[in-house]
Amino acid sequence: MTIIEALADPRMLGALPAFRDLTTWKRWLVFLAAVYGLTWSHLRDVTCIAEDEALAIFREHTGRSTYAPPVGGYPEAVCVVGRQSGKTRIAATVATYAAITAQPEQDDTERYALLSAQDTRSALRTLFSYLVAPFDRAPALSRMVPSGWRALWRKARRADSLTLDNGVRLAAYPCRPSAPRGVKAEVGVCDEFGFYRNSENLPVDLEMLRALRPCLATTGGKLIVLSSPYAQAGAL
Repeated sequence: MTIIEALADPRMLGALPAFRDLTTWKRWLVFLAAVYGLTWSHLRDVTCIAEDEALAIFREHTGRSTYAPPVGGYPEAVCVVGRQSGKTRIAATVATYAAITAQPEQDDTERYALLSAQDTRSALRTLFSYLVAPFDRAPALSRMVPSGWRALWRKARRADSLTLDNGVRLAAYPCRPSAPRGVKAEVGVCDEFGFYRNSENLPVDLEMLRALRPCLATTGGKLIVLSSPYAQAGAL
């Protein structure tokens, strides 16, 4: 199942009210199709987006005249868009898709679908709430949460992680470079990356990238950076 099919399926990510009308998500769907190396014909067959319309959106936002993604899509992608454009929802969607489609490790090694936010409040109150929402709404996804974990995370919504029965832990952390070090990740998503600063108001964006990339080295996972505009400085 591709990420576009998961969004269109009411038994999967399409169970979320936000995705019941995908016509309002056209530009994000084109972005996701490009990131995952999907064809415009696949996008047309699953959603309402015609091939020429998808190509026009791709050209408008990338400045490229043609569309020829590598097999499997791009290992890293950056998307800079305005506020209230759905970035956090898409960040959670990418992480959830990576987690539910991952194959269990033969040695039961724990893997992560990592999300990083600009601060603790963003990570726990917003990003993580979006992250667990599909497991509330979609029965097919709810069954992937072991019974013990299901009772725990439904009672304690301020928790920052959720483990699925395939051994993947969905986790949302504030932008502390020490948080992801030493873990193996299926995907790393940075939300509002341009605003990554520590408690002393010093930028930590470069340190976050250095911490996340090794986590993805052995899994072939993607690094997705999303942010509203900030300043012409730093990694963004």
